[in-house]
Amino acid sequence: MVCHLDSENGPEKVVWAAAPEWIIEDLPNVGIKPDKYYRPVPLPDIRYLPYTGALMTVDPAGTGTDETTYTITKTLHGLVFLLDAGGFPPGQGHSVETLEGLAKLAERYKVNKVLIEANFGDGMFGKLLQPHLTARYPVGVEEVKHNTQKERRICDTLEPVIQSHRLVVNADLVRRDFESTQSYSIEHHQRYQLFFQLTRITRDKGALAKDDRLDALAMAVAYWAKALSVETEKVVQANWDKLMQQELERYLQHAVGRKPTGRLFATTMHRR
Repeated sequence: MVCHLDSENGPEKVVWAAAPEWIIEDLPNVGIKPDKYYRPVPLPDIRYLPYTGALMTVDPAGTGTDETTYTITKTLHGLVFLLDAGGFPPGQGHSVETLEGLAKLAERYKVNKVLIEANFGDGMFGKLLQPHLTARYPVGVEEVKHNTQKERRICDTLEPVIQSHRLVVNADLVRRDFESTQSYSIEHHQRYQLFFQLTRITRDKGALAKDDRLDALAMAVAYWAKALSVETEKVVQANWDKLMQQELERYLQHAVGRKPTGRLFATTMHRR
């Protein structure tokens, strides 16, 4: 799903439908037929609420042909909103321009945390980035290490979220992603684009020549999936508590002939 997103407030509800009238035709589409972008179904009286979380993910690169890539994602009501993503040119992996550029993005989007792939340089990149963040926008930095096959990890992370239509993409990002690589060599520029990578990833090792932007997105979705899972468990438990409270109130009203006051039930149980 693709729509215009605000950086501070998101729609409280987003509904997907694969109907022809919701297809977006005026954005560059680098997918494989019949891949299409869909706008959400318009809802009456939709409210826009402050996001409940904001995250920057960074996949660092060295001085080779890979980009140092990033994503900016925010969350609200169980949805992941992809506001921004991109890459700093190959060969500028940990340059001052790259580090300062990332700090500016963290400040612009008011992220709550910066999550960095630590496999590169054994955490060196985070140490280099921290002073730039401290000077411009102090925010916590966390590192994550991966020890599984990259392609399988990316697919296993993104597939359920995309198939359940819980990933919402900023329309402006689609255009920026396409335009951001036009200065690269004509025979290679597409392979650096996020949506080119997204529509061609498979679980086969080495499926993509470049997957850095997609890997940064997978890091973000994996982080939110864990957080959203905890949030869902809390909602389920709260609903269960409410039902138990109502059932006890009905029982006591029948037994003593009046509706009790106050909370009668406080659970210590957890779903197993």
